[in-house]
Amino acid sequence: MKLTKIKQIQVKDADTEFTVVQRKRRRSQLQTTFGTAVSEEVKGITRYAHLHVFGFEPNTTEANITRYLSKKGINKIKIEQLKSRRPEEYASYKISVPLEMLEEAQKPSLWPTGVKMNRFLERIWLKSQQKT
Repeated sequence: MKLTKIKQIQVKDADTEFTVVQRKRRRSQLQTTFGTAVSEEVKGITRYAHLHVFGFEPNTTEANITRYLSKKGINKIKIEQLKSRRPEEYASYKISVPLEMLEEAQKPSLWPTGVKMNRFLERIWLKSQQKT
């Protein structure tokens, strides 16, 4: 079920006030097409999905995580340490994995006990950085 946005207009009449409800016009979205051909001459970029992975021991390094994921078969990652709320208790990272490896990277069996993971929300993170 898809909900549409509704625009309300206040119309004043001499005797009564009432609200006319009108549907908001939909904007047409352009359909994006992704290429599938393989070429040695011309290549496309690798698309990445970003994960927020946290709950590591504070002394865990980017190199430790890169080696760990490489052993598990997840390569070509980008990793960035984030400022944790309590850095003396745990470490947080933004880990970018190729889109085709996202499902594998989200499996709970991949991560050590105590480590938590969810999708990285860039806008929320940027807002929190502006506050500090």
